[in-house]
Amino acid sequence: MDYVRDVNWREVLKLHRARGIPKQGNKAARNAKERKAQLKKLSLANQQARRLKLKGKRYYAFLKQTAGFDPRTDDAHIRRLLVRQVN
Repeated sequence: MDYVRDVNWREVLKLHRARGIPKQGNKAARNAKERKAQLKKLSLANQQARRLKLKGKRYYAFLKQTAGFDPRTDDAHIRRLLVRQVN
């Protein structure tokens, strides 16, 4: 019996990989709380922008200014946050 060749290492490695385990601790909790507050501000700004029927650059500029983001923030980052907020 050859114990090295008899073990299915692929299956063993699947069990040992840590996938989808959330981070824990004070810093992670604080960051999650800040992210939640940021998403709430962005959601309110998004509702206002929709009411004002803003589109394009004016829409993203309004969202950044109202939600308190830096004006240099990439529009794609704002889009990702809005998608996360919906899910």
